[in-house]
Amino acid sequence: TGEDVKLLQNYLLAICKKNHNIPGVRVTGTFDELTERSVKVLENRFGHIVNGVVGPKTWFEIVELSKK
Repeated sequence: TGEDVKLLQNYLLAICKKNHNIPGVRVTGTFDELTERSVKVLENRFGHIVNGVVGPKTWFEIVELSKK
């Protein structure tokens, strides 16, 4: 929970608004089921191990994708 999760959720929300194949999230600051599902879809898309854990590579790619 906390500000880092809120930041992640804002990035995920930006991505899902542009790409409806990514599940939506609520910006709550809590790493909930919706957040985990979105992360797993993106991990799969990026070719990463799908475990729902936002490591450095996944974080970087989420940030970059949110900018597009």
